Amino acid sequence: MVLVHGFVQNRFSWHCPQRSLCSWLAERGWQVLNLELRGHGQSEGSAENGIADYIDDVVEVCGGLDRPFVLGHSLGGAVAYAAASRVPMAGVVGIGAMWRFAQHQAFLKLLSRVTLRSPLLLNRARVRSTLAGRVMTRLMGLSDTAAWWAPMSGWWPGSIEPDLLETRLRWGFDHTTVQVWLDMAELGVSGRPVTSWGSEPPPLLCIVGDEDHLMPLEDARGAYDTHPGDRTLLLMDHLKHEVHWGHLDLVLGREAPRFVWPALHEWMQLRG
Repeated sequence: MVLVHGFVQNRFSWHCPQRSLCSWLAERGWQVLNLELRGHGQSEGSAENGIADYIDDVVEVCGGLDRPFVLGHSLGGAVAYAAASRVPMAGVVGIGAMWRFAQHQAFLKLLSRVTLRSPLLLNRARVRSTLAGRVMTRLMGLSDTAAWWAPMSGWWPGSIEPDLLETRLRWGFDHTTVQVWLDMAELGVSGRPVTSWGSEPPPLLCIVGDEDHLMPLEDARGAYDTHPGDRTLLLMDHLKHEVHWGHLDLVLGREAPRFVWPALHEWMQLRG
């Protein structure tokens, strides 16, 4: 199985010393490949890389494997969806994954419009987001309560233990390119989905958080709504799963090993 991280992220999306989905899956017999897209972590890249290059990365890796499952978080989910029409997969999983971007998130939609109208933005540049992660670490109290007062937030307050959250923020934010953001902004303004399913797509599991302010249900569920075959939509909410769910905590939150990971494992077992 191949794990694909999201926008400005890296391998720490799936694996931290305090909690690791990679290790949990490996203990249950899965061969796990924690992919770092080009320009992220230990993978080389250029200032011209865009989302199309990320899709090529997943296709190339999966092409050397025997029908893997592919799990993508956030933008990584969109990349996995797009790759699914080009390479055989046993199944594709989107966790807080993008199908449409910023159609139900007013702040991100505004940011997308402003971006595309800016004559000063250089598309051939790399951006390092490490500083943003470290600032959020230093302002942990404000960062952790952002869902209550900010226009968007990356996790539900209190959903991730402070030491794990510090590790995730400090090491999990990485390089990206301006081109990747321009690609996303274009999707945000146009309203187009990131891809379309072929006639016989692989089985789909779509996992969405009830309080995910970066990828709300209305933007994420299009993958499920338009899928013509074996499809499952799992909404994580406080009624069935005890707590509210944001974005990062769908993968590494304190309740993820109780609710998200087993559901993922069981779904794949039935189709593996």
